[in-house]
Amino acid sequence: ENADAFFYRGRCKHNLEDLPGGIADFTKTIELAPDFADAYFFRAVLLMGTFKLKEAQTDFKKVIELVPDSPDSYFYLGLINTISMDFKGSLPYLNKAIELNPEYGEAALLPRRVYSNRYLPRRRRPGCDVFQYCGR
Repeated sequence: ENADAFFYRGRCKHNLEDLPGGIADFTKTIELAPDFADAYFFRAVLLMGTFKLKEAQTDFKKVIELVPDSPDSYFYLGLINTISMDFKGSLPYLNKAIELNPEYGEAALLPRRVYSNRYLPRRRRPGCDVFQYCGR
């Protein structure tokens, strides 16, 4: 069995939004090649899409272990913490993403949003939740 074949099939499934199929192929890639950082990364992205944030967090941390200068992995760890309402925990990851890539636009904007709490509902309104801009 070929890890690359499972990886590229997983990427195709990712592009087709077949999240369970992509996760299965990336998992098989990791079984065949445990140091395949991109397989951990893309599996983590798909796990986020299925709201399995703890598992995604574990995979992003594995990517950082294998590729310490991966700004995307730090960004996604910060994003997971933000989604989980752990704003203080998100900032070190987001700052590290910016340190590794000073032009990382999303990572540069998210800390401002975290500090200003603009993504938190100010008052209870229909349709206003943590993932949506609610204004002040």
